Amino acid sequence: MEKYNENLMIYVNEYRQNFEQTIEMPNCCPYCGNKVNFIIQYKDFFYKNNSDAVDFDKIFIAATCPSCYKTVSIVNRKAICLGSDCYVLLNYSPSPKEEIKFNESITQISPDFIRIYNQAYNAKLAEFDELVGCGYRKALEFLIVDFLKKVINLSDDEIKKEKTLGAKIKNLLPEDFKKQTLTLATWMGNDETHYYKEYDYTNGDLEKHIKVFCNLIENYMVEKESSEKVNAKQSNK
Repeated sequence: MEKYNENLMIYVNEYRQNFEQTIEMPNCCPYCGNKVNFIIQYKDFFYKNNSDAVDFDKIFIAATCPSCYKTVSIVNRKAICLGSDCYVLLNYSPSPKEEIKFNESITQISPDFIRIYNQAYNAKLAEFDELVGCGYRKALEFLIVDFLKKVINLSDDEIKKEKTLGAKIKNLLPEDFKKQTLTLATWMGNDETHYYKEYDYTNGDLEKHIKVFCNLIENYMVEKESSEKVNAKQSNK
């Protein structure tokens, strides 16, 4: 996300003085999508819970888009920049949704996977870290099951016979798939639903493992299409 800096003068009544700060602003309106410089209508520091004490760690800004005239809420937090205090963009609402694009094979096989994956990805962007891994785990299961149904042509009953996702990976996917990658991705996703974790990983690691599976599917579909064309041509001889 692109940002720009703006200087603010914030008057704090408790101290009867102005505080000059440089803040970060998003340069894209979440409503109309235009790149803009927002018009600041209101700015202030946060106040600590149930008190009049000023919290200098965060700044709240209400700003209007000059294109669609809608109001956006923006929050900056204090950080350390080049050895001194500064304020950086923490979040703003409504948050613009971002969408990860997948190849055509994935799009055709499992629209549900793409929907769930992007919900989890946007939870990550919104810093809802505790929800991200669970969402990725669910997305992976939908992709695997849809692949088994639509590409391998297994019935629901055949798939349901394997009670766990790990069993589906081990017993139903083609032999040339990197099953250990998928198994580990499943374990990492399962870890997100438990109090005690068994594996040391990040959500980025889980994303990488899912990407490997998406690439495997794309390669499989290319090989499948090529085999069908070769077999069709040979049968016509």
